[in-house]
Amino acid sequence: MRTALLFVSLAACGPSPSPSPMPPPSPPSPGPGSPFSCPATLPVVRTGCPGVDLTAITLTCSPSTWGTNPTPPPQTTSRATVSIGINSTANTVIVPIGPTLPCGPNGLPSNGVTVTFGLDYVGDFAPPAVGAPFCILRSKASFPQWGISDPLVAAFDGVLKERLFAAVDQQVVDQLNKTLGIPPGSPPRCATWRQLP
Repeated sequence: MRTALLFVSLAACGPSPSPSPMPPPSPPSPGPGSPFSCPATLPVVRTGCPGVDLTAITLTCSPSTWGTNPTPPPQTTSRATVSIGINSTANTVIVPIGPTLPCGPNGLPSNGVTVTFGLDYVGDFAPPAVGAPFCILRSKASFPQWGISDPLVAAFDGVLKERLFAAVDQQVVDQLNKTLGIPPGSPPRCATWRQLP
């Protein structure tokens, strides 16, 4: 009798429900004014062959901050803002390159060159799929301060600005991914990335 009652009781419970899929992780939300870890270095900038390499680019940033906020509806993204303080510096060395293949160094490196700058950044991102890293959907950077100590480098300031911009994209993604336990270095820009107006 007890066996029959136990069978009826279990049958009434029905099959166990399937576990619900885990939702995508919520985006991290550092408040406005949170400390931002400035990129430490930039990749070598080659201006051509013949040309010059800007090597050993190291950054020293004034106090820098960032924060994230949801974008207004109907958008489903969040927006990261970064402010790298004015009087930040990028120090580099100029190495002449070429003029013949394989485009190696061709002369003595210059004395150090200093770029003094400030940077304001905006980047939009969305929660990634479970297990996937964050990436930036749209972003832009502006430079409220920009000065170069050597006129030769001033001719390539557009390349330097783009490298700084891309380095901040990378740093933002690395800090977002840190909250997911994902190591730094994943591609910072989504395949559909575009520059904000």
